[in-house]
Amino acid sequence: KARGDGWKSVPKIFFPEGTYIVKEALLNGSKYTAHKFTIEGASYTNTVIKASAECPILFPNNDSYGFTQISNITFEGADHTQTFMEVLGGSAGNAQSMYFHRCYFRQFHTILKLGKVANATTMASETLLSECKISNCGTATNPCELFVLDNQQSVNNRFYATDIESFVGVLFKYKEGNAIT
Repeated sequence: KARGDGWKSVPKIFFPEGTYIVKEALLNGSKYTAHKFTIEGASYTNTVIKASAECPILFPNNDSYGFTQISNITFEGADHTQTFMEVLGGSAGNAQSMYFHRCYFRQFHTILKLGKVANATTMASETLLSECKISNCGTATNPCELFVLDNQQSVNNRFYATDIESFVGVLFKYKEGNAIT
C-alpha cells in the first residue's frame, strides 16, 4: 500500500522499462490513502501500461487523490471501451490538480471524466497535459468521449504541446463555465 500524509510525504511509484498488463484499477481508494502521488515511467516509449478488458477504469478516484503528477508512461486501453481516469466527488472528494507530462494515451473511450456522485462535487479545478499524445481512440461503432468535464469546479483544463489525433467521437464534452486552453 502506498500511504502518505498529504503534503509532507508524497508516495512515488516508479515503473521501469517494460509492458505491464493491468487487470484491476490502479490507486483505487480502498488500497491507497495518500492524497498526492508521483507516478513515473522510464519513458513513454519504453514504459507501457495496458488496461485489460477486465479493467473498465484504470484510475478511479471516487474519494480523493489529487495533486498527482504522472509522467513518462504510455497508457493503452484494450478495446476503446476503457476510461483512463474518472474523478468523482464523494464524501471527502477533493482531487484538485492533476499534471500529466510526456504521457501517451491510446485506445481509450475516455481519458478524463470529471463528474459528481449524488450532490457532491469534486473540486478538480486544475488539469494540465504537457507534451502528451492522444491517438487511436474511439471507433465508428463505439465513438469516444475523450474529456468529459461535467463538473462546475473544473475551471482550468490546459493542454500544452499536446497532440490529439486520429480519434472518432467527441473531444470535449463540458459544462458551461469550464475553461479549456
